[in-house]
Amino acid sequence: MSCFFSHAGRTAIPALLSVALAAAACNKDGEITLPDSKPRITLDSETGVYAAKIGRAVTITPTVENEGEAAYSWTIDDEVVSTARVFEYVFNEEGRVYVTLRVENRAGYDEKEARIDVNRLAPPVISLIVPPTGLYVLTGREYTFAPEVQNGENARYEWYLDDSSVPVSTEKDYIFMPTQPGDCSLRLTVTNEDGTAEKTVAVHVVDVIPVRIAFIPSSYLADPLVKSVSLGRTLFLRPQVSDAVGPEYAWYVNGVLQEDATQRMFAFTPEKEGEYEVTFRVTDTDESPAAPLSRHITRASSKRITEKTLRVTCYERESERVITTTGQPASNRVLEFLPAPGQFVNETGMAGYTGQKSFEEARLYAENRLKKGEFVSLGNFGGYVILAFDHSVENKGKYDFSIPGNQFEGSNEPGVVWVMQDVNGNGKPDDEWYELRGSETGGEWTVQEYAVTYYRPAGPRQGVKWTDNLGRSGQVAYLGQFHAQDYYYPLWLEEESHTYYGTGLRQNTTQTPGGDWSNNSFEWGYVDNAGSDNLESSSKTGKTWFKISNAMTPDGQPAGLRYIDFIKVQSAINGSAGGLGELSTEVAGMAVDENLDR
Repeated sequence: MSCFFSHAGRTAIPALLSVALAAAACNKDGEITLPDSKPRITLDSETGVYAAKIGRAVTITPTVENEGEAAYSWTIDDEVVSTARVFEYVFNEEGRVYVTLRVENRAGYDEKEARIDVNRLAPPVISLIVPPTGLYVLTGREYTFAPEVQNGENARYEWYLDDSSVPVSTEKDYIFMPTQPGDCSLRLTVTNEDGTAEKTVAVHVVDVIPVRIAFIPSSYLADPLVKSVSLGRTLFLRPQVSDAVGPEYAWYVNGVLQEDATQRMFAFTPEKEGEYEVTFRVTDTDESPAAPLSRHITRASSKRITEKTLRVTCYERESERVITTTGQPASNRVLEFLPAPGQFVNETGMAGYTGQKSFEEARLYAENRLKKGEFVSLGNFGGYVILAFDHSVENKGKYDFSIPGNQFEGSNEPGVVWVMQDVNGNGKPDDEWYELRGSETGGEWTVQEYAVTYYRPAGPRQGVKWTDNLGRSGQVAYLGQFHAQDYYYPLWLEEESHTYYGTGLRQNTTQTPGGDWSNNSFEWGYVDNAGSDNLESSSKTGKTWFKISNAMTPDGQPAGLRYIDFIKVQSAINGSAGGLGELSTEVAGMAVDENLDR
């Protein structure tokens, strides 16, 4: 992220990490595939932080996908200290060291940075990651818990089940085979000569792994099972489905089966005003296939049905609504602010945080800064801010509104723009978002339903781990030499992990042979991007202009909106540019209704 370093400061920073290649995937025929076979590194520390003891070797054993005939190099302060696959090093002084691994094959390279804290004492550090939706296990199945433990040599391992004071195992790896359904907790303690570490995991034991259906809320505070639509418009419903085996989909409106609706996305167009119950049904099989029990008896596969119901209210036609189109040109409220993890999140210096720990405090923080023309950083992919006007912004078929960023040539961190009508008139962003088309819409590397889950670090001054719905993983690096706040994970998020959904763009970053990074712009359509729609500056700095007529429905068709009430700016790239950090969109002021400002 760091567009806020001076240009001289940027070029002086050594290249610690490589660009995460084309941070997206190809979406063809409904299938998402990774675009290349370049190496992809996963460190064996959950946090990317290692604890070492003076005079004792520290070991880092990475996992590398697409390794091929790869070359390895480990560097400290731009000096190569090892070319082995596994890093072993002895430090003789106390302190903090950053080591960078580069793995390169014929298709390209990947880099990852690790932090090593060298201390006189080296207590154990446990890594044991569970799925963000919780750990569900089947009765009668064997599961092996194999934690990664730093400084675990000659340590004592003890596994405890629930509140038992007697360990069920004293081995490093624990084999768990539940026999009865129910919830339990599994606690691991590891003790060495320098201290003790503990990790507790909640385990849900079930006879069948449940199918999970989730409708994505329009904002963090919105109810995902309550929807609104204007008469004559179509509401697109796209639930997320997980753990279904060979699923078949069906949709019901007020209990009536919709004969042609057999896909995960349902385009619902109400025939009249009023309330509707819309039910999504998933029918799938369990994991036991059909099988003959004898010559005359066959066991069928077991079918199961999982449903989720929404309440949809249809309001008057958009064309009949009386809207206010006069007021102050600038948006006057921030309705919600939720950045993804990033180096400016919670930062008390340049970013101006003061320890915000609630959604209201975070909202006021963003609102006050944007009204003063000061930036807010949206963090890595998915982070967003939602803005509101004191009137509706009309679609006049030209550039209707603008949003300021802090882009300049070589420093672009594009954010996607979404717009919403306040259909239910409650002043909240709980209706439907329409994405504004940009130059990358429909592109080979653009992912329309991209999702990234971030995990709260186990302790302060650590990178933030993430996984995505393309099967990849990584971390938002902790750059303590530049931004040393304890946590890059938003303090007002209570969950241990949180998933952000949106449109993912490819990373458009290059690096010179001298090590300078350039985050290049896209043609048009994004905040914090020096594109052709930066109309007021020949250097393409300042604000970007947008057309409501570019709003589109989830199937890519023009939305044809007569007006809008709310705007969301969302960071669109999951990637980093070495020592400059993640590519986090910055919004540098309130949006402006250019129809009024003219």
